Amino acid sequence: MKQRSLKRGLMDDQPDVIERRINMFKEHTLTLLDYYQGKQRLLTLSGELSTDEVEQKILSYLQ
Repeated sequence: MKQRSLKRGLMDDQPDVIERRINMFKEHTLTLLDYYQGKQRLLTLSGELSTDEVEQKILSYLQ
């Protein structure tokens, strides 16, 4: 992920900024995933599904 960001060449895509973003993701987002998974309120879907498939899976999960 870090290498991909560096290749984009954006102004704020400096190694230290990217590292900070990755650390924030790990500290904040991953803990939320664990929290909701522990409460059985997390639905994980493949990014390769079509929008119709995603919609169907979400609707099925909510029922």
